[in-house]
Amino acid sequence: MKPHQISALKFLLENEDAQNNKPESLWYHHDNAWLRSYFEEDSNSSAEERNDNRSQGSILADDMGLGKTLTTLAFILATSNNGRTTLVICPLATLSNWKNEIDLHFRDHAIPYKVFHGDDWKSLSREDLQSTMLILTTYEMIGTSGNKKHPSRHNIGALDLFWFRIVFDEADLIRNAATNRTQSIQNLQCQFVLCLTGTPVQNQLTDLQSLITLLKIHPWDQEWIWRSCLVPRMK
Repeated sequence: MKPHQISALKFLLENEDAQNNKPESLWYHHDNAWLRSYFEEDSNSSAEERNDNRSQGSILADDMGLGKTLTTLAFILATSNNGRTTLVICPLATLSNWKNEIDLHFRDHAIPYKVFHGDDWKSLSREDLQSTMLILTTYEMIGTSGNKKHPSRHNIGALDLFWFRIVFDEADLIRNAATNRTQSIQNLQCQFVLCLTGTPVQNQLTDLQSLITLLKIHPWDQEWIWRSCLVPRMK
């Protein structure tokens, strides 16, 4: 691995470290005193229970071509002793790249994985999905097929599983919070989230909102914070 990938790996490990109790510096920055005051006085927030100020994961925003996939795989391997499963959701176009990177850089099945896409999903049981170190799937498998009464087995969200970590490759694809896909993704259950994107902001700063919501970065994951405080100041 290259130096920037090793630095990124350390960053990812630190963000999931239970002993890392450092407060989010952005929230306590002096420029945001106005927002803290607004938040504390708002009647809607008074009933909210403050969390421990730790985000539930990371955004890895290295430029394209700098090896985010390899860094992520090294991260998954480094935390494999927890015995829990990481779900990687990627565009169909990059699915083969994930498989190739595993086969190229990790020998002797160091990262056992299964693919939940196409015909491959039919051979997978719930036990397979929860006992394998890495599950690869695509955004096409996180749709809204079926319904609550008769969920589609093609939809991995309908399986109602709890994942240790979910990795979103090309996470900028879920920047629009109003789409069915983004809403389905936000219903997935996990302990940690890792967003991979070379373009976390494409058109406007609000592109970050969906990613921050997934990461549960308090209080920035609150819709009213964006609507009432942040968006007006962007105009």
